[in-house]
Amino acid sequence: MQSLGKKSPDSAGTSGLHEPVASASGALVLPRFIRRPFRSLSGLSPLKLLRSKRVLTVVTLLIALPAAGYWASNNDTAKSYLSTTATALGFRINNLVVRGGPNVDREALKFLLSAELEKSIFAFDAANARNLLKHNSRIQSATVRKVYPDTVSIDIIEREPFAIWKSGGEMKLIASDGTVVVDINDTPPQLPQVVGEGAELAAGEFLTVMASYPMLASRVQAYVRVGKRRWNLVLRDGTKVLLPENEWEPSIAELYDLQTHQEILDRELVQIDMRLTDRLVFRLKSGQGEIRRSYIEKLIKNEGQST
Repeated sequence: MQSLGKKSPDSAGTSGLHEPVASASGALVLPRFIRRPFRSLSGLSPLKLLRSKRVLTVVTLLIALPAAGYWASNNDTAKSYLSTTATALGFRINNLVVRGGPNVDREALKFLLSAELEKSIFAFDAANARNLLKHNSRIQSATVRKVYPDTVSIDIIEREPFAIWKSGGEMKLIASDGTVVVDINDTPPQLPQVVGEGAELAAGEFLTVMASYPMLASRVQAYVRVGKRRWNLVLRDGTKVLLPENEWEPSIAELYDLQTHQEILDRELVQIDMRLTDRLVFRLKSGQGEIRRSYIEKLIKNEGQST
């Protein structure tokens, strides 16, 4: 909770006490700071009523401010004058109550809303404030309300970090829709890493599918986007899996089956190429290819001698 002045709401749960609401019959219930003077009307004679400064002030405001607001709706100069007048009468915004968004910088938030927060509570534009908050990449959505007589209340839903995107030597935290949440300048969090141009936009769908195969996902060091068209899996042991541009999801399922039944990823492999539709191509680690070749030649020689 942030305070813009000397006043501050008692707590987040009581900050809405002054907000006008509708009764069960649908009639408008006035804000608390206006209700109190009207409760005393029943005990006042007409003469005393006319002499009551508080009642006259409230009645004047109830009549004058809406009328002036209507008159000023299409006149910027009049809007400014009305806001200044309302502020002078004590309707300036003194309190800003913010709920949610623990990682949203409160000072940055107040800076975004500074122009609106300088207005009176009547002139404050909640819709414009919501649009301004969209400029903060950590905020997914926000609800903004005016709480009379002097408070603005904001409820924030923050973007959830989804993956780390590496591109051009920089690391950025991204949301599932590819929105860059924040630059990473220190130790990155434990999240999947996607690499390459366009990887941030394609990561949402791809990583969601990979999450269905935790046995495979746990072996992946990074997901590399190639030419904005397809993916390579770089495993923690250095093995590279080349996936096709199309029909990549069945290829992941096939890789899972190969590991489940044949433990293909536990073998001495450098690369598994799954881009061809009719076969897989395996590349052995350095030295293993010559050993395998000698073994196959020996088998052929032995078969020839036995015949």
